[in-house]
Amino acid sequence: MTGKIIREQFHHLPREHYCGRVWGSFTICVQHRQQLFSSGSIVNCCVSILDAARKRHACLVLLYCFMPDHLHLILQGQDQQSDLYATILDFKHSGGIYLWRSHSHYHLQKNFYDHLIRSANELATQLTYVAENPVRRGLVSRWQDYRFTGSLGIDLGSVLDAML
Repeated sequence: MTGKIIREQFHHLPREHYCGRVWGSFTICVQHRQQLFSSGSIVNCCVSILDAARKRHACLVLLYCFMPDHLHLILQGQDQQSDLYATILDFKHSGGIYLWRSHSHYHLQKNFYDHLIRSANELATQLTYVAENPVRRGLVSRWQDYRFTGSLGIDLGSVLDAML
């Protein structure tokens, strides 16, 4: 293995695919799978940071779910100027600064997983998957009981009632 160069792999779509009235699902992990999002105060600060980022880039957070070691987000662009990708980069940058200043032993992983959602049926599937994540992990028996699930810019109940 000596002398072998390891290059970072880029797997995201071209930026224009994330712009406009589109839906996207994103997963952001905590480096080394540390249990960062177990504290209500940390999650509340991150929700505020996420809310500011989504406003700057004209997006709705249809659903967020802060699991102990990762975060799921489903975003929707509100208009033609919306940029889901920029929202995620903004959140990760501002969240990284917050962590560096307040909890310097925690870091978000450099990359993240993303998936553009192409239909209302697929959106319903993604919403169900994210909402049920705490149940699958054994953290709660009903998704409604998980305190780190919510939405921003839209009522969570109306989103889930319409889709689930």
